[in-house]
Amino acid sequence: MKAAANGWQINGVMTNHTAFPWTPVTWNFQTSPLVTGANVVGPTRPLAYYGGAGSSCSNSALESGSNFTKDGTAYFNITAPTSVNAPAYTPGIGRNSFRGPCYFDTDMSFAKDIALDRFDRHTLLRLQLNDYNIFNILQLQPITNGNADGNAIITSAIFGESQSANAGRVLEVSPAFSSEFN
Repeated sequence: MKAAANGWQINGVMTNHTAFPWTPVTWNFQTSPLVTGANVVGPTRPLAYYGGAGSSCSNSALESGSNFTKDGTAYFNITAPTSVNAPAYTPGIGRNSFRGPCYFDTDMSFAKDIALDRFDRHTLLRLQLNDYNIFNILQLQPITNGNADGNAIITSAIFGESQSANAGRVLEVSPAFSSEFN
């Protein structure tokens, strides 16, 4: 009875954060080179943010894109400067000025140590089950601007929407065996 009741271990980790930041960008214009013949940078941040966008980091808001209830161009000035002598490009919004999906996760670990002492040898068998995202909560991926049709591109049809999710519940079984002489 003592062997069955002793040696149990339960551990948990709860993680909660408000969201990964992201930056709306546009391909409508690029930066002006400071040196003739130099490369330009694109995509770039818009010239101005007019306000009015939602700030929810909930899964439902980022699955549907409801933080931006109309075309993304209604919230930002993405008009390219027309004059060759236009002043140097200055973004109208800061880097990482919007928030993506919130994150909440609970991970648990359950373990049982079984000691086997025979003669002059001490042997320990450890059986462990790790359960990641134990409640199987949907965890949306952050918003990124990795390509010209990404979800951070203001003119994209998927602007402000998370396009994928992390893995659901994951179980991991981990046995361990150790032995030593007394």
